[in-house]
Amino acid sequence: MKPSEILSQAGDLVAKGWTQGAYARDAQGESCASSDPEAACFCATGAVRHVCPVACERVAAWPFLRKAISNDSITLFNDHPDRTQAQVVKAFRKAAKLAEETGQ
Repeated sequence: MKPSEILSQAGDLVAKGWTQGAYARDAQGESCASSDPEAACFCATGAVRHVCPVACERVAAWPFLRKAISNDSITLFNDHPDRTQAQVVKAFRKAAKLAEETGQ
């Protein structure tokens, strides 16, 4: 899976449901693994992990997301108290575009 595809699909997941302080949460708001079939919302990292569970495949997506957010810590970006779901989705869209521009 290409980084642009990973980032685009992860952005779609976050647009449907976003969280902070956990990779994912179920419909009751309980923290769960990003791979859990009951996961209903995702943080930025959890969304990427859900879309692409194989670490060696998703590693190529991280630099584009870091560049899009101008921050080395995706977790700190996602979990900032003033962060919004819309900002995280926008970061994924920007990251996917950056990846597409490089053919990835």
